[in-house]
Amino acid sequence: MNEYSNENSQTDKTENAETIAFNFCKAATLMLLTVPLGKFALPFVAGVASILFFLAHFRGNKSTRCILQKPLYVGAFWAIVAAISLFFVVN
Repeated sequence: MNEYSNENSQTDKTENAETIAFNFCKAATLMLLTVPLGKFALPFVAGVASILFFLAHFRGNKSTRCILQKPLYVGAFWAIVAAISLFFVVN
């Protein structure tokens, strides 16, 4: 293995760590912003995510980095999460 490939390997590990850290940063920010919502935080955030993924789909975006890969599927998933969590919060 040469020095160049070793540097690339280290850069990849650094970028992967930063990507994971940034995702946790986004999650923590959402939690902080939704603290006033209390038990309604999950239905609210899931509902907003659902709306945004549906909007992306209907505006022509056909792929996403999310594991389900299609904005329509991801939007449907978060809509179901929002509905179920709201049901449990209200009842």
